[in-house]
Amino acid sequence: MPFVSVNDVNVWYGKNQALRSISLEIPKNCIYALIGPSGCGKTTLLRSINRLNDFIPGFKLEGKLEIDGTDAYKRGDHVFAEKLRRNIGMVFQHTNPLPMTIMQNMLLPLKEHYKGDKQKMEALALEKLRQVAIYDEVRDRLHKSALMLSGGQQQRLCIARALMLEPKLLLMDEPCSALDPISTYKIEELLQSLKKDYTIVIVTHNMEQATRISDYTAFFYCGELIETGETLELFSRPQKELTQNYLTGRI
Repeated sequence: MPFVSVNDVNVWYGKNQALRSISLEIPKNCIYALIGPSGCGKTTLLRSINRLNDFIPGFKLEGKLEIDGTDAYKRGDHVFAEKLRRNIGMVFQHTNPLPMTIMQNMLLPLKEHYKGDKQKMEALALEKLRQVAIYDEVRDRLHKSALMLSGGQQQRLCIARALMLEPKLLLMDEPCSALDPISTYKIEELLQSLKKDYTIVIVTHNMEQATRISDYTAFFYCGELIETGETLELFSRPQKELTQNYLTGRI
């Protein structure tokens, strides 16, 4: 059974249709890359999975989108949507640590949703910082501003923060696009280690990145899913001419 199942999903923003009859299955504990030119629907699908598009006026989704067997749109109430989002971590293109200390950044998700023992919460924060391999770099700066970190460190902090609520699914919207090659390598190495515990869906414009880290890839064009499959197979033997033209830079 797939962890995320998208079945004949159509999305509109007002009268503009952004996704057309999208169907794909995302297995558990893998990295699934969404590729395609700007405006093709990758981010729309990503944000539809955790219902972030609900906040956009005129947004409408038809079809079925299931996460771990639960219909994400079966109930339209805000309480259900908030519960859904708590179980999904989200990392954005631009690093977004808040102007507070590293530890305060880490504890914020827990304070928003839970009231627990402070020592246990801080212990969990340290565990997540270790999990994303940044603890040794910041252990002496936990109570200093997170804005003092480098771009790559800030992004790893944001990933650690996204894991604080123990999500099963991690959504990433071009998490390395603003980073230097060394920081990008560290993030990619981190994602490879995280997939044993999480299902990861990543939007990327970087074809080399998709081939390096993803297990499966889906190619979108003009709101349609053109082709999907195992990454190495899709890149080496694309079945559709449009896919081949995109991968070779002709479009």
